[in-house]
Amino acid sequence: MRIRRLGGWAALCALAGSLWLPATPAAQAAPAEARHPMPAADGGAMLWPTRTAVTGPSGQQLVRYGFVDTSGRRVAPPRYHRYTYCLDDAGRPARVVAGRGTGADVLDLSGTVVATLPGVAVSCLGTSYAIVVPSDRSTAAVVDLTSGAILLPSATGRGIAAVDAATVNVSEAGGEYFLDLASGRRTPHPGRVTQARLQAGVPGVPAVVPAAAGGAARFGYLGRDGRWLAAPTFDRATAFTQGHAVVTTAGVSTFLDAGLRPVGGSWDRVEPVAAGNGRIAGYQVESDGRVGLLDADLYPVVQPGAGVIVCPAAAGGACSVGAADGSASLVVLPGGGIAPLPSGLTLPVGPSLVVDGGTATRVQSLVTGRMVGLPAQTTCRGAGDAFAACRTRSGQPDVVIGADGERTPFEEVRAVPDPDPAVARVSYYWVQAGRYQGFIDARGAWLYRERRPTTLAE
Repeated sequence: MRIRRLGGWAALCALAGSLWLPATPAAQAAPAEARHPMPAADGGAMLWPTRTAVTGPSGQQLVRYGFVDTSGRRVAPPRYHRYTYCLDDAGRPARVVAGRGTGADVLDLSGTVVATLPGVAVSCLGTSYAIVVPSDRSTAAVVDLTSGAILLPSATGRGIAAVDAATVNVSEAGGEYFLDLASGRRTPHPGRVTQARLQAGVPGVPAVVPAAAGGAARFGYLGRDGRWLAAPTFDRATAFTQGHAVVTTAGVSTFLDAGLRPVGGSWDRVEPVAAGNGRIAGYQVESDGRVGLLDADLYPVVQPGAGVIVCPAAAGGACSVGAADGSASLVVLPGGGIAPLPSGLTLPVGPSLVVDGGTATRVQSLVTGRMVGLPAQTTCRGAGDAFAACRTRSGQPDVVIGADGERTPFEEVRAVPDPDPAVARVSYYWVQAGRYQGFIDARGAWLYRERRPTTLAE
C-alpha cells in the first residue's frame, strides 16, 4: 500500500492538529455544585442528557436521564428511561421526546414539558408528528405532537417507519405505501423498504423485491413518488449516508452518488469507518486481498496494498495501518494525515491515544509521548478525542486516561456529541468521580457538577 509519511513526534502532533494538551483534571478544584455555560455548536438552545444510576425493583442497576440546558442549569430531573431528539426542517434539534414507563414527555429546549403522550416507545417525525408504540406493545401508531390526534392508528400486521419529517412508510399484508401525514395522500410502491429514513439531499430509499421461486431477492432505490429510481438489480443496497450508498452485484461493491451514478471504484469489500454521532469518517476497502482507506468523499487516503488496517469502532475515525515489517502508521479520517506509530503500540483508541493490543498493558499519548502502565487483562475504548476509558474487570471503575497521557481522577467517561447531525464532533463528556458526576470539557474542567445519589430506587 502507498501512504504519505510524516516523521517523528512533531508529525504526530501535526497529525493531531486538533489535539491539545489538557490541563490535569486532578489539579482543578471545583465546588460540590458547578454550573458553567455549555453552548451548542451553533450557539442556539440545547438540552444535554445527564445519566444517573438507579436501583430497579429487582435490585438491578438501571440508568435514568435528566437534562441540563446551555447555561449549565438542570431543567429536568433524572426520571426518564430513554430519549430522542426531534429535528426541525433544517435538521437541527428542536424538541426532545423523553420516555418513562408507559408514557413520554415532549420537552422544548428550555426543558418545559409541552405535551405528554402514552406509549412505551415514541420516536419523532420532525417536530410535528411521532410514531408511538402503545403499552400493549402491539403495532405502532402515528400521532400529532401538538394536538395528540391519532393520524394513523395501530393495526394488526401494520408496520410504520419514518421516511422524513412528514412521511412514513406503511407496510401491510397487501403491500407497502408512503403516507404523507400533512395531506393524508397514500403512494403505493412495488418494493419492500429496507431502510426507510431518507437523509436530506439524497434521491431515495433502498427497497427489495422478494425472491421468486428459485431466484434471489433484488435491491433497488425508490423515490417518494413510488417509482424505481434505480431498478432492483443489486444483490445488496445500503441507505444513502452523507451523499453515498454502497451497492453490491455478483460480489463486487461500488458506491452510488446522489445522482445514482457509480463512483469510487469497484471493491471486493467495503466497510464504513465510524466517526461518531452517526456519521461516517470514511471507508475501509479491499480488492484482491489488498486493503486501503477512502475518506468520506471517497478520496483515497491509503492506496490499496498488502498489510493490515484496523479501525476500532469507538476510535473516532482513527485507524492503524500495518506494514509487512511490523511497523504501523496512524491515519485519522476523514481529513487527517499519516504518521508512524511508536513501536509496539499499534492499536488506536482515538486520534491521540494508542495501546499495545486488544488486551492492553500500556497506553501512550501521541501528543506528549507519556505512557501509562495498565493492570493485566485491561481493555480500552475511546471516548471522543480527549480520553480513553480502560476497564480491568466487569463492575470495576474505569481507568480514564487524558489525551496528554495522564491518569485522571474520573471513574467513568462518556462522550456527549452535539445532537445536531450536521455537527461532527464531541461537545462535552459525562463523567463520574467519587461522590460527584457531571459534564466536563475536553481539558477535564467541570462545567456541570452534582452529587451522585447514594440511594435512588424506583
